[in-house]
Amino acid sequence: MSPPRSGSTLLRVMLEGHEKLFSPPELDLLSFNTLKERKEKLSSNYSLWLEATIRAIMELKNCNVDEAKNIMNNYESEDISIKDFYNKLQNWAGNRILVDKTPTYALDKNILQRIEKYFENPLYIHLTRNHYASIYSFIEAELDKNFFRYEHSFNRRELAELIWMFSHQNIIEFLQHVPKERQIRIKFEDLINDTENEMIRLSGFLGIEYKENLIQPYQGKRMTDPINQNSQMVGDFKFYLRNKIDPNVTQRWKNYHKVDFLSDTVIKLAKNLDYQLSVKSITKESNYQRIEKIPRDKHIPLSFSQQRLWFLDQLDPGKSTYNIPGVVKLKGNLNIKVLEKSINEIVKRHESLRTLFLSDDGKARVHILSDLKINLKVYDLTELNEKQKEKQSSELIVELSKKGFNLSEGPLIRCNLLKLNEKNYILIITTHHIISDGWSSEIFVKELAILYKTFVNGKN
Repeated sequence: MSPPRSGSTLLRVMLEGHEKLFSPPELDLLSFNTLKERKEKLSSNYSLWLEATIRAIMELKNCNVDEAKNIMNNYESEDISIKDFYNKLQNWAGNRILVDKTPTYALDKNILQRIEKYFENPLYIHLTRNHYASIYSFIEAELDKNFFRYEHSFNRRELAELIWMFSHQNIIEFLQHVPKERQIRIKFEDLINDTENEMIRLSGFLGIEYKENLIQPYQGKRMTDPINQNSQMVGDFKFYLRNKIDPNVTQRWKNYHKVDFLSDTVIKLAKNLDYQLSVKSITKESNYQRIEKIPRDKHIPLSFSQQRLWFLDQLDPGKSTYNIPGVVKLKGNLNIKVLEKSINEIVKRHESLRTLFLSDDGKARVHILSDLKINLKVYDLTELNEKQKEKQSSELIVELSKKGFNLSEGPLIRCNLLKLNEKNYILIITTHHIISDGWSSEIFVKELAILYKTFVNGKN
């Protein structure tokens, strides 16, 4: 149990390395009463989360994706209860312990209490991670779009902080009523920096023999592969950007952190979880070095993440797994030409959006275009009725977001506009993760709003 972006995918994959455990991607079952209800609630915007049970069935029944979908469709049609489906999963898993890693559970006390009702003496792993690390990771992954499914008025940073706080508060309160021998707390930082000892400790808690496979999460797929080539793994899609456990990941949040912004309640909670770092102590202890600009007429090295993404693309060119789609609803009198001009001004400003990745003798080489024109393609849906518009726009969003990129030809950004009527539009911005991330996408949208307002008012 943990908030999102706490390292739960890594721990889940590590546990899947033991033959006594069955640790699939986050099932998200307990949030619902029946499988039919689950399918209805998660269809459309959150359909990715339906794929975890498909992947679990594929593994347990040793079948292909179509066979697994048929099995799941039958159970959904029968509208069997979630408890009955858990029973089927456990029967298929045999003597293996079923591990359910689903961060959404911690958002609702009622869901946590349901665990005690459904299972006999369940064991609980409370996974913690530094508050700032989780919050910045939430922001970067844009989890407000596909993790939090409720209407709210918070910005992304505020929502990340609230989710971290309420998740841990709910977990702590719930575990107060659970016998101590059925719960364990694992710090993500300890899991990364003292991996073997932490997994030995966790093995003892689970009543299984420690195996070296537990600390080798990148050996084998371990249900980290998507169910088909047009999808992505359920959970942390950045998992495969690494090929080993990286101790530096526990300190990465400090690169973003400038000012303390936490509420007193979160600060107190963080201290209770044994996290006491502050901005002053970080600044005092850190040795910041000046970042030197690399001349553009010389070889520009790829970052580790870019090398990994380029390598994966060489194995399976044009795959959409690492596309970063963004959808922005626009209302009012829209000047499409000015919008296109604003997009191209951003491309002009940020060379990463003009970057291609060429192959020289099997090695990647960065090539930055001096000029790149992005054409804003417009899909006119004004002639359709409301039901047709909703269906067509949903299909186009999926289709355009999943269209692959050619890393050597580019461009690695696409912009499409759906016109619903004279006052309502949907802007679809898709980039490849090799040139962008969640943080960059937020900056893109902010700059787009500023530039559009400036240009439409006749300023340069």
